[in-house]
Amino acid sequence: MLGGSRTLALALLLLTAVTVAVSYSVAAQPEVREPLWSIPDSVNDVAISSDGSVVAIATPTELRVYDAGGNLLWSYTVSSDYEFTAVDVSDDGNAVVACIYDASGPVTSVEFWRNAKSLSGSPEPSWSDGIGFEVEAEALAVSGDGDHVAIAQAVYISPDSISLNKLMVSFWNETLSLTGSQSSVWSKTITLSGRFLRPHISMSRDGGTLAVSVYDTAANELLVYVFRNLNSNPTNLTFRFSEVYWYGGLALSDDGRYLAVGLGRRIAFIDAVSGEILWNSTNLGDVAAVDISSDGETVVAAANIIAASPITLAIFHNAPSKSGSDVAPDAVFEDAVDYTDYDYMDVSVDDGGRIAVAGTGDYVFAVNTSTGELLWYYGGVWPAISKIVKVSGDGRYVVTAGEAADSAYLFSTGLTALAPPAGVVGGELEVPPPSSSQPWIAALAAAAAAGTIAYFLIRRK
Repeated sequence: MLGGSRTLALALLLLTAVTVAVSYSVAAQPEVREPLWSIPDSVNDVAISSDGSVVAIATPTELRVYDAGGNLLWSYTVSSDYEFTAVDVSDDGNAVVACIYDASGPVTSVEFWRNAKSLSGSPEPSWSDGIGFEVEAEALAVSGDGDHVAIAQAVYISPDSISLNKLMVSFWNETLSLTGSQSSVWSKTITLSGRFLRPHISMSRDGGTLAVSVYDTAANELLVYVFRNLNSNPTNLTFRFSEVYWYGGLALSDDGRYLAVGLGRRIAFIDAVSGEILWNSTNLGDVAAVDISSDGETVVAAANIIAASPITLAIFHNAPSKSGSDVAPDAVFEDAVDYTDYDYMDVSVDDGGRIAVAGTGDYVFAVNTSTGELLWYYGGVWPAISKIVKVSGDGRYVVTAGEAADSAYLFSTGLTALAPPAGVVGGELEVPPPSSSQPWIAALAAAAAAGTIAYFLIRRK
């Protein structure tokens, strides 16, 4: 009878392990993640500090600065003759910069607020500068320390003579100590041969390196410029990519060493110091947006395809170590099409390259970059939810925005904060739970528990 009890206990143990493994996979399905808070307004741009303590939201006529709890710290309003077009925030949230466009000029005013966390009411900017044409949401940047600002502008001098169109890049140094009316300390004007659109920029954390791209619609050519040593004696590299029929932005690693660029249906990964193109990806679909982790090791790209959008969120690991002209992603998320028919519009990754969050205008998808597994999602009405997506550097928060009412949302990612840089006290490392792609971990734990139960059943016999 004892032998029969042992056999029965062993069978129960194995059945329990298999049952728990299956139930674990079902229980680990991605959740619907509700936002921590939202605001009921149309939004042109958003920005979030590295620690998530400050969220800046640019509506058409108002700049609003919130803390992570959704409390309004301060705001700045303009009349309907003007429009906020872009905003950015330093790593600690104490520097906020925004662009206000006056179409009658046309002229853009660059407005800068320091000590932003301690401001209240409707504070006047610390300094401002009126310069050039409109600055779009992806064409404004402030350095991590808040002491450098850059913009890129498409300057249409004559709509009838495309040979007069120009790209103008402007840079301000020591911005934390400037006051009153200012002028940029460095600018670069580049004459282009065609009609072009959507300048994008990305700046290194110390403000010493700036990457700028612009798409020439007439020549189907993407131009990328890398300006280095902006704090002393600027130099630049130029890349020309021909037969590019779609443009997916660019992203620079925090040290200014590596650059990821969306090129039609591929991405290029560039050593921005040597000027060498290290690799090109496989055909991903029409690349809509790219981002890169702080150290340049992780690259993410969101891509679409006609009649099947959104097609893929591609993730590349150990990016500086790769080479070749047809590099495949290490992980992909391809299930967004089960939720929406709208295109990917933006993607963002945290400094540590742990989580990628993509937006389709109506949905937000948070993905584990190690596996491509969908962690959570949120859905709503297009395009109110996620035309713009920004993950905080420490990975704890993501802010999204769209063009209709009810259009700015703050989510918790579910991650804990990254450890601070060496020499900085505080912070904690994330210890992630088992992934649903590894059900054997849960099954093993269940089997151990079942074994203990079986042991006591045998002992009782």
